[in-house]
Amino acid sequence: SLCSSVIAQTSLSYQKNAPVKGSSFTTFEFVYVEPGAGGPDQIWDFSNIVFTSKNQTSLTYAQAKEILPDISGFNLVSSEDGYEYYYTVKENKTELLGYAGQGLSLVYTDPVTKMKYPFLYGDKFSDDFSGYGIYNKSASRVDFSGQYTVTADAYGRLILPDRTVKNALRIRIHKTAEENHTCSKID
Repeated sequence: SLCSSVIAQTSLSYQKNAPVKGSSFTTFEFVYVEPGAGGPDQIWDFSNIVFTSKNQTSLTYAQAKEILPDISGFNLVSSEDGYEYYYTVKENKTELLGYAGQGLSLVYTDPVTKMKYPFLYGDKFSDDFSGYGIYNKSASRVDFSGQYTVTADAYGRLILPDRTVKNALRIRIHKTAEENHTCSKID
């Protein structure tokens, strides 16, 4: 899977960009538009994007509603779309330790680094991860592993329907994973 996000500056820092307790943000889904070229000094004109009706607000806090037995050391919880995500946020990185909700529990035995700080145009990192998932607290367990790659591949001006963002840094995320079920394997 591939996704892009935009931050209104050409570098990400712990002080300005790490998630913090009490913050919230809303994401707005829109009909896919080709993300455009990478590189320096780009102009991305998304002034005519078409929004869908799917919006999602995420909240961050320190205390989890449900504690998973194999997750410890988290210092931030994010509530998104019916799931609680457990993070460790440090000055040099943000790691995802697992998540739970809607009958699913997922634990990273090797957590995934979601972001490193500082992170500038041209920076890239990859992180291997692994873990297991349990659905509806059944005895059946699904093991998984994969790689998460983050690249700051472009910066420039982003034109949206309601504003223009100067010095936007484009972050590209590529995640590959493999699930190992009792009788099958899924890539």
